Amino acid sequence: MAGPFFFAWADAGELSFGPAHVRDDEEILSFTILHHEGDFPSLDITIINPRVGLLAPGRKVWAWLSYQKPGADVVPLFFGRLVGVPEDLDQELVKLAFVARPEDFEEQKAAVAETLKVGPYWDPIWFSPDTADDPDNVLESRPELWHIDRTSLQVSTSNILVGEDGTLSIEEDQAFYDSLRINYDQAPVRSATMTATVTWTQNAAGALPNIVPPTIQSFTGAGLEKNWPKSGHDVGGGWKVLAGSATRRGDVRTPALGWFTYATWPFSGKYSGDTFSTKMPGDAYIFISDPSPIYMWWSGTPIPRSPAPYPNAFNEILQVPLWTLSCDLQLSYSASRSRTEVLTFMLEADVQSIVTEPDGDDAIALNMKSSEIVSPIDPEGALPIGDVRRSIYFALERGQQSIEYLICVARAQLLSRARAVNVEFEISGALAVDLELSCRKSLVLVDRRLPGGEAAGKIKSYQISMDGDSGAFVGTITIGCSVGKGGRVDEVAGDPTYVADGYVTDGYQRRDNQYVMPIPGEVNYASQEGLPPNDDGVDFFRMTRQRCVRSLSWTGGVGAQQSALNGLKEIAAGGAHGLPGFNTALVAKSTDDVFTLLNTAADKFDIRMVPVSGGPFETDYDVAVSDLKIPRTIDLEAGSTA
Repeated sequence: MAGPFFFAWADAGELSFGPAHVRDDEEILSFTILHHEGDFPSLDITIINPRVGLLAPGRKVWAWLSYQKPGADVVPLFFGRLVGVPEDLDQELVKLAFVARPEDFEEQKAAVAETLKVGPYWDPIWFSPDTADDPDNVLESRPELWHIDRTSLQVSTSNILVGEDGTLSIEEDQAFYDSLRINYDQAPVRSATMTATVTWTQNAAGALPNIVPPTIQSFTGAGLEKNWPKSGHDVGGGWKVLAGSATRRGDVRTPALGWFTYATWPFSGKYSGDTFSTKMPGDAYIFISDPSPIYMWWSGTPIPRSPAPYPNAFNEILQVPLWTLSCDLQLSYSASRSRTEVLTFMLEADVQSIVTEPDGDDAIALNMKSSEIVSPIDPEGALPIGDVRRSIYFALERGQQSIEYLICVARAQLLSRARAVNVEFEISGALAVDLELSCRKSLVLVDRRLPGGEAAGKIKSYQISMDGDSGAFVGTITIGCSVGKGGRVDEVAGDPTYVADGYVTDGYQRRDNQYVMPIPGEVNYASQEGLPPNDDGVDFFRMTRQRCVRSLSWTGGVGAQQSALNGLKEIAAGGAHGLPGFNTALVAKSTDDVFTLLNTAADKFDIRMVPVSGGPFETDYDVAVSDLKIPRTIDLEAGSTA
C-alpha cells in the first residue's frame, strides 16, 4: 500500500467503503472531484494507461477513490461509475470520467419527494394530471435543490441558504490569501407578483318538498285539478316539477249559493208536480221547477216552498259543490354553474441594494392556473373543494392551504435571487478532506477584506483536486451569500367578528385583520377564510322552501268566489222564500252569469323560484402580504475591517 491516494475498481453494489477498497488498482497521476449543488458529483482522474479494455464485457466499471492523511485512517473521497470511453487509449496516460449517480436514482428521488408533500410547501391542485407524479414538483415551492452524496450515493434535498449538515468555519489563516474572489452572481429580485386562477363547475341537484298548501277548497276546483302542473314540467331557472297532483277528495256538496231567478225564461211546457235536475258545466247542479208544485226536490229532501216571486218564470236553485283538493307540488333543481376565482398578491423581498438604478429585472410576474379543485387528488381521494356544491374555494380552510403554497412559490423565487453574492477561496486539500465538504453544509469565512470582516453562506460548489506533477492538493469552495436585511414577522390574531372568542372554534369564527404566518418568522398574509363569493347568493347547502321560493301568491279561494257573486241583483232577504240556508235571493239572466262571476275569482297560484342556473361567476381576492424577511449573510453596507 503506497498511497496516500487509492483507486479500487468495484461492483455497483459495493456501496460500503471498507479495507478491501484500500488498494492501487490503477496508478493515479491527478484527479479532480467536482460537485455543483443540484448536480451529480463527478470525478475526472488521470492514470497510467493499463493497456486493457476498460469497457470490456464483465469488467467492473464502478470505482472507489480514497485518501489517507499521515497518521490517520483512510477515508473515502468518491464512489462512482465510469461514464465514457476514455480518449487517447494509445497514449501513456488516459483520463477517465466518473459520475456518482446511483442506479436507483429515480426511485430514491421519488421516495424523497413523497416525504416532502406536506404543507405549506405542497398542493397538488397546481399540477396537471400528466405531471402530478413528477418528483421535481416538490421543489417548486422550496428554496432547495436535489443533492447526491459523493460516497454514499444517497439522494436528498438541500436548502440553498441553510445547510442541513451544519456550518463550517474557516479562519483567515486557513484560506489561501490570494485565492479570495468576490463577485455578484445576479441582481436580487425585489418583488414577485402572483396571479393564481382556479376554475371549476359547481354542480348541485336536489328537490323541495310540497311548496303549496296541502289542502285547498274551491268552487272552481275542476279547473284547478285540470291545469295543475305535471311531473317534468320545466318551471325555468333550473327548476322542474318533480311531482304534481291535485286530487279531489269526494263529491261534497254545500248549501246552495243562492236562489237565482231567471225572469227571461218563460214557461212553455207542462211539468205539473215534477221536479228535475240538470248537471251543468263545472259540476254545478241546477234544480228546476215550475210555479205550480207544492214541493220541490233539493238535495233529495222534499222542501215546501212559497209561491214564486215571478209567477210566470222558472225558479232555479243553483248548488255549486265546494271542492276539497289534496295538493302536492314538489320541485327539483339541477344546476351546473361556471365559477372562477382569481387571487393576486405581491410579495416584496426585504433586501440590500446592490444596484443604484434598477433596470426592470428586479420584479417578476408569476402566473398559475388550476382546474383540479374538483378532482379526487387529496388524501383518500378527497376533493380539494370538499363538495362540488360549494360556491367558494380560496375562502375555505383548504383554500388557505393553496394560498400558502402560492406564497411559498413566490418566496422560493425571491430567496433564490437574494443569494446574489458569490465568495470563492481555496484551502488545502487535507483540510478539505477533514471538513468533509458537502453541498449540504453552510460555511463562515473570516477575512478582514470582506464587508463586515466575514461572509456566511451555503456551499454552492466545491472541488478537491490533486496534481501529480506539482504535488498540489487543493480544495476550492464557493459559497452563496444572501443580501437580505434579516429581521422577522409575527402572526396577528385579528379581531373576532362572528362571536366572542372561545364561544366557537376558529373554523366557525371570522376575524378581521388576521395575519397568518405559513413560514415562521419570514412572511405573513391576511387570512381570506370566511369571505363570501361574488354571486347571486344561492347556497346549495341550505336549499329550504323559505330560501328558494322567491314569492308565492294565491288568488281566488272560497271567500273571493262568494264575494264575486255579490255582483248579482239581490231581490229578497232573510229567507223570504222559505228555503233553509238562504239569506238572499239573487237575480241572474242565466246560469252562465253565475259561472262567469265565479271564474273571475278562480284559484290561481303565482310561484316564483330563485333561479339556480345563473353564472358564470368570478370572485377576486387581493391578498395583503408582508415583506419577506431574508437572512443577511453578507453585509454589503458595511466596510471591510482590514
